[in-house]
Amino acid sequence: MVFRLEALARTLPFPAYLLEAGGHLRWMSDVGRERLGLTAGGGKPATALEHPRLRALARAAEATAARGLAGARRALRGSGLTRRDEQVVARRFTEGGQALVLLAFTPTPTVPANTSDLHRSASASLSPAERNVALLASEGFAVTNMAARLGVGESTVRTHLRRLYLKLGVHSRAQLALVMLRGQGPGGP
Repeated sequence: MVFRLEALARTLPFPAYLLEAGGHLRWMSDVGRERLGLTAGGGKPATALEHPRLRALARAAEATAARGLAGARRALRGSGLTRRDEQVVARRFTEGGQALVLLAFTPTPTVPANTSDLHRSASASLSPAERNVALLASEGFAVTNMAARLGVGESTVRTHLRRLYLKLGVHSRAQLALVMLRGQGPGGP
């Protein structure tokens, strides 16, 4: 597991922390270590009792296990861990019967509020959330990546995709991308 996390940390250089649902820190990325102001490499990592920001992470892991992403955001509010241009991404999973939480701090997505003239007519009937998902999907992003960029769950992204397909009368991401590029709505030219 740690090997996979190290590989992930090299490709996504965000502060990331793996905690048990009860709050015990199992792993942190080098960028995460820097965020906490801890020295890189060697030595025993500080415990939550010794470091106030680790206590905040432990509370966020417990809140995520109990209430999901909203719980993590509430627990991290005022901790100084999340910067103004960032969002927290939390994933719950189980490994070997142990409930784990992965917390990462990623840049806030920069999806344009106004779409260009090319896809204005196709997206006119879409909600802002659906428009953001449509733009990311038409650019080739996977569901997991869209969820992380938008700060929502993967099931939410899948729901938006289903609704997009119905509203725009398409049956695949390739067709969705074509509609967004051409600016065609359902029944367009």
